[in-house]
Amino acid sequence: GILVEHHLGDFGRLQSVDYVGLREFRVVVDVDGTRERRLGWRFRLQGTTWRLASVELPPELVARIVSRLPPMDKLKIQNPLGR
Repeated sequence: GILVEHHLGDFGRLQSVDYVGLREFRVVVDVDGTRERRLGWRFRLQGTTWRLASVELPPELVARIVSRLPPMDKLKIQNPLGR
């Protein structure tokens, strides 16, 4: 990967850009300079367009999101195919 140190104003610091083969790359940003608040975006080439393939969130943020989800017994998941 390519290690870069570029400040992005109030957003954070661009930490690295890693290429995964010829059709995919990952951008990593440190929000406040700590690994615990590191965000990542993975992009994949589809045809002639780069598309966002995934977002990597810090574990503390994932835990906060999961803690706000309703309990599984109260979740209603509808199958779009009607099955």
